[in-house]
Amino acid sequence: MSATDDVRTSEPPISAIREVIEEGLDATRILPPYERLVELDKMLRAELDRLMPIVQQHTDTLDPGTVQRYGQQCVLDDTREVLARDLGVGLRSAAVQVHRLARHCLWLTKDVEEQS
Repeated sequence: MSATDDVRTSEPPISAIREVIEEGLDATRILPPYERLVELDKMLRAELDRLMPIVQQHTDTLDPGTVQRYGQQCVLDDTREVLARDLGVGLRSAAVQVHRLARHCLWLTKDVEEQS
C-alpha cells in the first residue's frame, strides 16, 4: 500500500468538505468570527494535505512539457505557497487566507474527481 492509498482511506465525507469549501469561499463576503476562520483554516489545510500527494502523483504521470502538466504543476506550486502563509493578525487578512485555501481545495478536488 502506498502513501497515497493511505491518504485516500481517511477521506472525510464529500458533502462535509464541500460545505467547508463553500464557507471558506464566502469568508471574504461575510466576515465570520476570527475563531471560525481558525477552524476553517485547520480543516482546509488538512484537506489540502490529503489532496496534494494525490494530485502530484497524477501530475507526475503526465507527459513532460505539455500544457496540462505545466498547468497542474503551477497550481500545486501555488498551493504550496498558500500553505506557507498563516492567517495573519487581522480579521480581513484571515478571511482572505481562508478564501485562498478554499479556492485551492476546490481546484484540487476537481482534479481528483476528474481522475476518478
